[in-house]
Amino acid sequence: MTRPKSSTNHTIAGRPGKLSALIYRNRADMGDYGEAMQYAAINGGNPALSNVRATRVKTGFGVHAEQSLTDDIGAWISYSQNNGSDEEYAYAEIDRQLQVGVSIKGMRWHRQDDTVGIAYINNGLSGTHAAYLAAGGTGGFLGDGALNYHTEDIYELYYSAQIVKYVSTSLDYQHIANPGYNHDRGPVDFFGARMHLEF
Repeated sequence: MTRPKSSTNHTIAGRPGKLSALIYRNRADMGDYGEAMQYAAINGGNPALSNVRATRVKTGFGVHAEQSLTDDIGAWISYSQNNGSDEEYAYAEIDRQLQVGVSIKGMRWHRQDDTVGIAYINNGLSGTHAAYLAAGGTGGFLGDGALNYHTEDIYELYYSAQIVKYVSTSLDYQHIANPGYNHDRGPVDFFGARMHLEF
C-alpha cells in the first residue's frame, strides 16, 4: 500500500489555512463489481465478488482544505474518490465523498476550550458499484438484495466541551438520508457521546 501525502500552509486576508493532498494505491485480492455481474449473467444466481477475486490494484486520491475565518470560526472542505471498480476493505463502502463543515470556538459564551460544529457529508458510489448492489450483490458492508440508488447525505451537529483539564466530552447528532445509498431506506437519526482523556 502506497500513500504519498503532501500539505502546505497558507494565509488568506491575514488568516491562516492549510491545504493537503493524498494519493493511494492498494494492491490486494479483490473482486471486480463488473466482472461479478458478468459471471452471474453467464452462470446464474446473484453476483458475488468471491467468484471473481484476483490480485488487483485500487487507486484513489483525497484533497482537504482548512481556513480560519475569524479568531473563533474556521471552515473546512474535503473531497476524495477511488476508481470505484473493486471491492473495499475499509470501514465503509464509499467511492467518492464530499465533506463541508464549520466549527466555532466557545469564546463568545466564555468557554474558549469548547467547540460547536456543523457539517454536511455526501457519499456516493460508482455506477458499477451501484449496479452490482441493485442486482442483488453484497459487499462487506452493504447489500440487502435491492437498491434504489441515491447518494447518502449526512447532516451533523456536535458540541465538544472541556470538563476539566485533559478531559473533554462530545455530544453528536447525525441525520442520515438514504442510508446505505438506498432511497427506500431511512432516514435515520443517530445520537452519540464520547469522552476524550489525555495523559
